[in-house]
Formats: sequence, C-alpha cells, structure tokens
Amino acid sequence: MAQRSKINLATDELHNLSFDAFDEAINPGSDWHDFDAVVEDAISRRSFLGGVIAMGSVAGLSAATTALTPVYVHAATSRFGFEAVSISTKDTVVVPKGYNWHVATRWGDPLFS
Repeated sequence: MAQRSKINLATDELHNLSFDAFDEAINPGSDWHDFDAVVEDAISRRSFLGGVIAMGSVAGLSAATTALTPVYVHAATSRFGFEAVSISTKDTVVVPKGYNWHVATRWGDPLFS
C-alpha cells in the first residue's frame, strides 16, 4: 500500500509542474551531446592550433605574393542595353537616352477605391 501512495504522490507532483518542468522530469536531458562528441573527436587542441598556424602561413604568403604582383583593372563592358545615367541634382527623374518615364501613382492618390 505504501508503494501505491508514493506513485500517487509523484503523479500529483507532476500535475503541479509547468510544461517545461514536467518535460524535464519525464525526459531528463543528458550532460553529453552528440555535437560535442563529434567536435571533440574531430578537433583536438593540438590539431586545431596546427591548423590555425598553417592557415595563417598560407594567408601571409598569399598576401605577400599578391602585394608584389601588379594588378591591372580593365573597364567592364556594360551588360545592359543602355548607357549609365550620370549623377544629377535636377528635381526630376533622369533616365537613359531612348527611355521615358511617367507617374504611376501620385502621393495621396487612393489605391483601393
């Protein structure tokens, strides 16, 4: 009979818990996670430091060779079918030659009536 009262007591206590506390009581989380195991197996401190030093060396050497190599920049041809519009301070819309514009909707025009 004493065993049955312990079960009822535990059940009553579970009914008074919040959802998160109930979930933790029924399904307690483990201290060890799968991701931690994968990272620990793949990267030890020594191999990580070796990789960092190797990557730093490669980056340093590539930066040194890039600094010694002259860089020539060629103007790219436009992939668009119009000339670029120059900067303007006019109080109007500026479009490329051969194009025009018109107002689709003015400020304050009702849209859905």
